[in-house]
Amino acid sequence: MLEEQTAMDTDPSRDVHESKPATVEPLRRIEWAQMLVTGLAAGLTTVAMVAVGQAVLSGQWWKMGTLIFYAMVLVLFVNRRRTPHSSHSPHHWIFALSGTFLPFAISPIESQYSSLLFWGTLPLQVAGMTLSIIAMSALGRSFGVIAANRGIKRDGLYAVVRHPLYLGETIWFFSIVLQNISWYNVLVFSLQVSCQVRRIFDEEGLLRRDPMYQQYTTLVPFRLIPRLF
Repeated sequence: MLEEQTAMDTDPSRDVHESKPATVEPLRRIEWAQMLVTGLAAGLTTVAMVAVGQAVLSGQWWKMGTLIFYAMVLVLFVNRRRTPHSSHSPHHWIFALSGTFLPFAISPIESQYSSLLFWGTLPLQVAGMTLSIIAMSALGRSFGVIAANRGIKRDGLYAVVRHPLYLGETIWFFSIVLQNISWYNVLVFSLQVSCQVRRIFDEEGLLRRDPMYQQYTTLVPFRLIPRLF
C-alpha cells in the first residue's frame, strides 16, 4: 500500500526512471505496464472496499476502520501527485503489490478461543489501523503503491520513523493473524513483512537520490521501529 537501506547502490543503471532519453517504443511499453499496475492496484482496492463494506452492512461494525482505510487508499492512489522520478522495475512493482495486498490471503480460523482472541487483540488492531490512517493522511497526494519521489514528508509521525505507514500496517496485520492463528497465516504474514522490508529498501534506493532525503535520514535514522530498525 504506501511512500515510504542502509545506503544502497545508487548506480544510475538501477531500474529507476530519471527522465533519461529513451526510444519511443520502450517508453510506450513502460507506460502500458504502469497503466496495468495502476489498474490492478485500483481494482484490488475496489474489491477490498466492496467486501469490507458488505461485512460492515452485515453487522461487523469493527471493520468500519478497514473500510475507511481502503477508501483512502483508493482516493489517494487515483489522485496521487504525478512525478518523473518513479521506479520502472518489475520486481519493485511485484514487491509493492505483494506487500499491499497479501493480507487478503489470510484464512479465517474458527475455534473455541476465537472470541477471546478477537477481543484480546482488538486494541492492537485499532492501534495499527489508527497509525496507518494518520500516516496515510500525512502523505496525502504523495501516497502511492510503487516506489516514487512525490515529495519528502518530515513532520508528525515521519519525524519518528521514516515509514510509519508500513509500521501501522504491520501491527494491524499482526493482530489479524493473532485472531486467526495458524501455520498458513503465519507464513502469509512472514511473506508480507518480507515484501514490505524489501519495498522499503527499493523506495529508499530511489529517494536517496534526493539530497533532502539524505538529510532526512540523518535526522530520522530509523526506518520502521525506533532504536531497532
